[in-house]
Amino acid sequence: MSSFDALIIGAGHNGLAAAITLQKRGRRVLVLEARSVAGGLCAAREFHPGFTAPGVLHDTFEVRAPLLDALGLAQHGLSLRDADVPVHAPTSKDKGFILAHDPERSQLGEDQAGYAELCRVADAARGALSTALDAAPPPMIPGQVSDFFDFAKLGLSLRALGAKDLYGFLRMLPMCIADLTRDHFKNETVMAALAGATLLDEYVGPWSAGTAARWLLQRAVSGKEVAGGPAALVRALKASLESAGGSVRTGARVAALLVEKGQVVGVKLEGGEALRAGLVGVAIAPRALLPLLPPHALPLNVFDELSRVRARGTSAKVHLALEAPIETRGGRHERLRMGDSLDDLERAFDAIKYRQLSRAPALDVRQPTVADLSLAPRDKAVASIWVNFAPYDVDGGWSDDRRKAVLDAVLARIERYDAGIRQKVIAAEVLDPKTLEAEYGAPNGNVHHAEMSLDQLLFMRPTLRLAHYRTPVEGLFLCGSGSHPGGGVRLAPGWLGARAALEGWAS
Repeated sequence: MSSFDALIIGAGHNGLAAAITLQKRGRRVLVLEARSVAGGLCAAREFHPGFTAPGVLHDTFEVRAPLLDALGLAQHGLSLRDADVPVHAPTSKDKGFILAHDPERSQLGEDQAGYAELCRVADAARGALSTALDAAPPPMIPGQVSDFFDFAKLGLSLRALGAKDLYGFLRMLPMCIADLTRDHFKNETVMAALAGATLLDEYVGPWSAGTAARWLLQRAVSGKEVAGGPAALVRALKASLESAGGSVRTGARVAALLVEKGQVVGVKLEGGEALRAGLVGVAIAPRALLPLLPPHALPLNVFDELSRVRARGTSAKVHLALEAPIETRGGRHERLRMGDSLDDLERAFDAIKYRQLSRAPALDVRQPTVADLSLAPRDKAVASIWVNFAPYDVDGGWSDDRRKAVLDAVLARIERYDAGIRQKVIAAEVLDPKTLEAEYGAPNGNVHHAEMSLDQLLFMRPTLRLAHYRTPVEGLFLCGSGSHPGGGVRLAPGWLGARAALEGWAS
């Protein structure tokens, strides 16, 4: 029976980050990955001969630069792009709008001043929010002197905003993104472009409460992107782990966790092989932990909380191999967000309440070949598209006809802005929520592992009793997107989970 100091279940970006953190602290680590390649949702995917999507997740603006340094990724060829990549919001009548992280780089016409003011208030709280998202979540009730100090620092940083900005910030938190944008903008396309950032794989529309907080949290951690996208990040993570002495084993699906006298002692793989370790990190979805544990390993209240974690998949992913990039009246752009108005987004969301496909879905489009020509043959292009909305439990079930309907709806939407899109398509791939679950372990197709709603964030992610990564089973800890600070390409859940394990179980 092979023995290690630590095992990590899942070789996605967070699992690799957790493994590096443990390996650099002297633990002998093995990462177990059920798929044939490491990287999870960030792994490169060749969906048609010669055409590659650099990850099912296609944005890296939430990766924090200090974490890249802590994980030693620059030493393995990873670099950041010089500037944030703006979003183009096309219209069928003119050149559309440019929504950049920096208001001064945006082109929003009459809404330029409104966006600048909105960003000013949000950025005034950026320090407090980013601090909260870069560290383990605070306890709900301070239990020791250091906890009170952490709360005091957070309170003082918010109080420093001044009465007017503090009121504006606190007012934003429970708001829906529709009301927030209508407070600041006049043009519906601009409103839809900003609101669209809050919708990816969430069971929300623009009028859902708390969606403004989702935008605030995204903005608080937004920064430069990784050159080469998610796949480049995975390559650097894997290289860093291996250079430190750790390893990844693919095609290794965990069938059960081995627990003795309340302590994890290893895992059992499908096929019967057992691996021993005193630390086991779970970088897969939190609810996926339940069938791996022996009966009664968790206290009943923890089991009940974990079984109630919501993770409803609401998005499909489409990859297009194209003769030429999507081109609107505003030209060629790497990032596009397609939704004509807030009502347009809400109607797209309405469909999934009744288990239907959205006839005119909102689209979040990435054209990675604008920046990286190696992803397609010469003069060809790749489009990576998140489709909002597509229900996991679509009425009648998922089938080839349903996936074709998604593709047709996507092309019809793009056709509003690029009339020749159908003639450009060489090949297409549709990953519905069921496929995302089957291939990537995304529960119900939810790529965040747990919904990013207000009641499943901070000290409530994934649950109140599991928010600090360690579980009641000694040596067993959480380190995936279902933990604080949440989903997307962040690395922080893996890094923080491993640090919590080291602090909690020093042996």
